[in-house]
Amino acid sequence: NITLAGFNSGGGQAVRHLTANAANAGTGAFGNVTFTNAVTLAGNLDVDGQTISLSSTNSDITLTGSGAATFDATRNISLTTGSSLSSVNGNISLNANTAGTTAGNFIGIDVNGGLIQTTGTGVVSVTGKGGTDSGGSQVGVRIQGGGDIIGGTTGTVSVVGVGGAGGNQSNAG
Repeated sequence: NITLAGFNSGGGQAVRHLTANAANAGTGAFGNVTFTNAVTLAGNLDVDGQTISLSSTNSDITLTGSGAATFDATRNISLTTGSSLSSVNGNISLNANTAGTTAGNFIGIDVNGGLIQTTGTGVVSVTGKGGTDSGGSQVGVRIQGGGDIIGGTTGTVSVVGVGGAGGNQSNAG
């Protein structure tokens, strides 16, 4: 598991790629990536993990210039109240459980009071699929609690949610 408590790449050096490997080496499974404080980058940010979370009101990821963000989660991605992921002219791409094979009771992408936004020409793409559990609500993408997904001046916004494989009526996209 990786926890980033804060980072600023003001000197031009930046985190380019984060991959959380499982503690059990050799399984091929990812661990979790958690952002707990502000991260500002002058370049791109690629994150791979089982669960990727912006877990506090201080979890603000800012990509300057044409910096882009790609988050790929084998399970889920969550943004809590007050957290944000923003870029100016770079694209933002969030993908959670896109294969649809991860077992469990979960929401693919949960924007619960958080913000995903480009402010310039960047494109926002959010794709999530709920879990495979037969109970609960296996929602693909849920925006709640004042959460927002906002496009910039000319970039497009695409939100694709697919309910999980369980038999519950609440398995919405």
